[in-house]
Amino acid sequence: MFCARTTLARNGYFWKNDAPMLTKEQVTDVLNELPGPFTLDELGDRLIFIQKAKEGVNQSEQGEVYSTEEARTMLKQWPA
Repeated sequence: MFCARTTLARNGYFWKNDAPMLTKEQVTDVLNELPGPFTLDELGDRLIFIQKAKEGVNQSEQGEVYSTEEARTMLKQWPA
């Protein structure tokens, strides 16, 4: 049996309860944009991209952003 949550979690994607929800209309739009035959991975990738983009827009609107200088400082702390 196919379980989208399990499959996506195995691929490194995790569902968060506070993540923005997609509407049926958005999912239908994605389905209509895909070529005739497509894989579940392609569908999942596109849906995850849309969800992550919405999450980023929401964070930006709420002021949850970093300045360029803050980002540079954080990047310098990452291991090479």
